Amino acid sequence: MNKYHNIVTLLLICCLTCLVSVLDTPLYAQLRMKGTSVGTRVQRLAERKAQKFVRKKKTDLRSELRSGVKDIKQGEVPHKFPKARGPQEADNSASYYTMHDFINDPDKRVRIQNRQNNKRFVELFGAWWTTPSEYQLEYDSYIDSLLRARASVDSSQYRVPKEVNKENKNGEGQPMTVLGWHPYWNDNLYKTYDYNIINAIAFYSYEINPLDGSNRNADHPKVIEFMNGEFTAAIREMKDSTRPVSVLLSLTLHREDEVREFLDMNTIAQQNVIDSIITILSPEHSNADGIEIDIENIPFDLKDDYIQFVKKISSSIYKAYPDISTEYKYVYLSVPAKDPKEIYNIKELNDFVDFFVIRGDNFFYDPTADKLEQGPQAPLNFNSASPDYDLKDAIDTYADRIGRYNTNRLILAFPYTGTMWQKTQGQDEPVLLYPYISYSQIKFDFVAKAQDGFGKIDTFDEKNCYTWSFIDSSVYPNVTTTIYFDDADSYRKKYKLIDQFRMGGVAINALGYDNGFTELWKVLAEEFTVVKIPKDKRAERIEEATGFFMRNSTIILAVLFYITIFASFGFFVALMQRDTRQRLFENGRFRVLYLGFFTLVLLILGSYLGLFDDKNSILFYGILSGGLIGWLLFKFASKSQAARP
Repeated sequence: MNKYHNIVTLLLICCLTCLVSVLDTPLYAQLRMKGTSVGTRVQRLAERKAQKFVRKKKTDLRSELRSGVKDIKQGEVPHKFPKARGPQEADNSASYYTMHDFINDPDKRVRIQNRQNNKRFVELFGAWWTTPSEYQLEYDSYIDSLLRARASVDSSQYRVPKEVNKENKNGEGQPMTVLGWHPYWNDNLYKTYDYNIINAIAFYSYEINPLDGSNRNADHPKVIEFMNGEFTAAIREMKDSTRPVSVLLSLTLHREDEVREFLDMNTIAQQNVIDSIITILSPEHSNADGIEIDIENIPFDLKDDYIQFVKKISSSIYKAYPDISTEYKYVYLSVPAKDPKEIYNIKELNDFVDFFVIRGDNFFYDPTADKLEQGPQAPLNFNSASPDYDLKDAIDTYADRIGRYNTNRLILAFPYTGTMWQKTQGQDEPVLLYPYISYSQIKFDFVAKAQDGFGKIDTFDEKNCYTWSFIDSSVYPNVTTTIYFDDADSYRKKYKLIDQFRMGGVAINALGYDNGFTELWKVLAEEFTVVKIPKDKRAERIEEATGFFMRNSTIILAVLFYITIFASFGFFVALMQRDTRQRLFENGRFRVLYLGFFTLVLLILGSYLGLFDDKNSILFYGILSGGLIGWLLFKFASKSQAARP
């Protein structure tokens, strides 16, 4: 396609417009009166040239149309203009450069400045249109400053729980529960916990006296503080009220003989427990948000009695505190990882319990023999085809029982403890030395000393955990000590199960057992919370202002282009009327504006076509002379018209 055709056409329209505008001026009237025959010949010559030009233009257009169709059939795509304020395509053409490219890339800048490049103004316009607006630049600058500020500000205060099961609540998902037990013997260690990560804490514990239902720990000073409400008040003072932490009271009973004594027809003790809990939860006492029931080793023949007790205490709490918006009290129920006889019938308790906590710390406990076998606390099989029961199997079991669409009510608990075993050379079975050894003690007393040759650390891949082992050869026979424990990396692998099964959260047994180390807190934060910094209203206003133009930039460009063409065409048609021309061109200001506008058009077109290359002085004198001659002609015509009778 001939690159000059559109320019020549535009130039011709401008010239015709100038010619029409002068036709009815006084100067032209006098010239016409003096030489009618000359005017007629000039008119006929102009008509012949115009007809010749039109015929040539039609021929060229037909040729270009045929050439374009041929290119399309052959698979050649014609040159495309840049997209307005949109993603730029990868093209070597300067039409796809951005203004930033022009400023920072010398080669591209020279390309635009090269006067031999006839497309440079089009390319520059395309680059300008793709340049962000001042609002967008201001917004980007604000966001950059905000991101830089985040690097220097502690983001932990903006941590909120991740959400689960969004589609069941119109996109407003249920916040993940991060529950932790605080044993009363940890004293004031609860003041060191990160309440931007955990959103539920269970005070451990109300230990049931099976005879009368009283609390065996009632005389401990820290238990008294909880019962008086000091513990709950201290938690809420440390935590932002907009994201409060739920404070629970653990209700515990573990020995099988005592469980039998409590559940087997002992209605008085059961009712005493229910009455005590309702009183303790009141605002006048602990002001806690609910309870966590942890009754273990239930005999199979007392299964129904246990179910009835849970229903009864849950119903009583709900009747005492029915307001779900202000005083609603939660009921959590801990269930063992292994429950082959389905003593903890969660289907039947589904309407009486808010969350079921799967205790992932007793996989190797044999209740029939009351014996803990050697192995990790929370095993996760390295090989999915392994027949050994692990965390995944436990989740699968309870997910089937509660229903796959209700897994958001399951919470998976992990121990912050390990087990220590000793085996003497020649001995068949290892001996359990410590059933519970805290994470802090393992790290301080064993892992830290492994670098000095005191023991060694190995990964127990088959169960996704770690082992610390030491062979004492100073005694005979040799004694091998082994500790099974989890570290940050193994916990992270196991936390993935919660997302995989869309569970409701995680529980830690117990908080404070990692005192002195921060890596476990970091893993909890990364897996179960997100950082959400509140939006700034100023940023929102800028985003709203820029967003409209960025989304509709192509439409805006088309509208502006249409208005420009429409206004130009309307002005041209208006000039066809003699009265309009006379009124406009009799006005001196309009004549100056008109001459200035077409001088600017001439400069642009001349520069575009390269007519003024290296001829700046000639251009200056030509414009100055043309303006002076035009002004003199208008003055002469005005005086002649004024002198006419």
